[in-house]
Amino acid sequence: MIIYNSFSKGGIHSPMTFHIFFFTITLQKRTLSEEEILRKQQLKQTMEEIIDRKSLYYTQMY
Repeated sequence: MIIYNSFSKGGIHSPMTFHIFFFTITLQKRTLSEEEILRKQQLKQTMEEIIDRKSLYYTQMY
């Protein structure tokens, strides 16, 4: 890409160059093992149980 500088002396246009770099990022989705899937399911179930307990506690409190 060449852009001419209009601020140079004597009306002579000197080229001003810009170098542009392009980076490519590749994201790859990793497949989960059976153990990881089970672990995530257990974690989700535990979190839901905790939320239920909190809800029950707060409703009894008020």
